[in-house]
Amino acid sequence: MDPAVGSGHFLVSVLNHIIYIKSFLGILFDGSSKINNHIDIFDDTLIVFNDDETLFSYKRNKKETFNTQKTIFNEKRKLIENCLFATDINPKSVYICQLRLWIELLKNTYYIDNTNDMEVLPNIDINVKCGDSLINKFKINIGKSAIDEVDGREKIGLLIKDYKEKVSLYKNSHSKKDKREIKESLLKIKNEIYKIADKFLTVSKEDTKANEKIKDEIEKLTKLKKLSNPNEIKKIQKQISILQGKQIRASIEQNKDEKYKNSMEWMIEFPELLDDDGNFVGFDIVIGNPPYIQMQKKSGYLADLYEDFKYS
Repeated sequence: MDPAVGSGHFLVSVLNHIIYIKSFLGILFDGSSKINNHIDIFDDTLIVFNDDETLFSYKRNKKETFNTQKTIFNEKRKLIENCLFATDINPKSVYICQLRLWIELLKNTYYIDNTNDMEVLPNIDINVKCGDSLINKFKINIGKSAIDEVDGREKIGLLIKDYKEKVSLYKNSHSKKDKREIKESLLKIKNEIYKIADKFLTVSKEDTKANEKIKDEIEKLTKLKKLSNPNEIKKIQKQISILQGKQIRASIEQNKDEKYKNSMEWMIEFPELLDDDGNFVGFDIVIGNPPYIQMQKKSGYLADLYEDFKYS
């Protein structure tokens, strides 16, 4: 998982490195046959060699190149469909990333045996989602075990099962009409899950509590203001103004639609990573750029902090 995928460079790099490692370990198979081509990696790009160490090139009329091309294609497809996931808050970045993955797969497409048909590219767009990976409105685990009502547990269990099946159908669909219909079904299922999940908000109670505390403080200061002299009134009014600003911000926090309009709801957007009880089991590996920080800001405090924590 890349939580801020951008143009998709990291994801493509991971894809190629996994194939390189499988080749290095001698476990790059197509069905029962193993390819013997030497595979190396340079600048995150796969370089495939023939037995005589010349560069590999897929030739339609050369049968000996078919197995290598097919194996790499199927391996890339399997990894892209089942192992690589990503998010980005910028929809344009999401489209670019999807396009890069398609192009990477397209490099190894091949002609199906004795036909003029090329192997069809799968629908890999569904694994790269648009959203803010730093914000989630709902709890990560909101499956059957997190819901008290019997009807709710049964319903979300059926929804998750249906959701997973529809996602699998979508990935293997080659018809635009079918894809459109499946997407509509997926949207309906997600909306149903959201209705159930809406009972289990992550932060709404905390936001409400914070807002009530600010309200109490404003009331106390307002009462104090009535009993104070002119000099103290100015100071108290300033305090009230500051608290009123916080109150407005807290109210915005409570506005779910505004705060969470771009939120990434992991357990709903990535149903492949839910167990049978609807609990989010998580990703094996999360990759990403380190934060870009100007160390000289805040009088060097950040640089000192990094040094204290032994970061190089």
